[in-house]
Amino acid sequence: LLFLMLPIFSEHSLINYAFLKTFYLQEVAQNYEPKHKAAIVRHFLQFFGEARNPTEDKVHALQLLVLPLLSASFAKKEATKELLSPDIIFAIIDRLLGGEQLSTYDESLRIELLKLATLLIEHA
Repeated sequence: LLFLMLPIFSEHSLINYAFLKTFYLQEVAQNYEPKHKAAIVRHFLQFFGEARNPTEDKVHALQLLVLPLLSASFAKKEATKELLSPDIIFAIIDRLLGGEQLSTYDESLRIELLKLATLLIEHA
């Protein structure tokens, strides 16, 4: 459900969705259990690999879900072994940061992936 709401942030609307952004940045990032955060990261890896998902949604997933929850987990010194298991780290490096597809990403997506790489280097 968290990923199904991401397209809202790509649409121009008179409706203010700040409450949803607040939910992502505070409730999900700050209050979810490490096992739920790990499930979000795993789902993001699948979501990222699907060509039918727009680049904007992938950027929003990084900005509103993945980066904030990892930052909050590192700040709280939560169980990062569960959140960033070796298979998740390998998938991030192999599928997101490595390979020839990196040059095909939009600049906004590359910027967010660089932020992810920096965060992992600093804390993992």
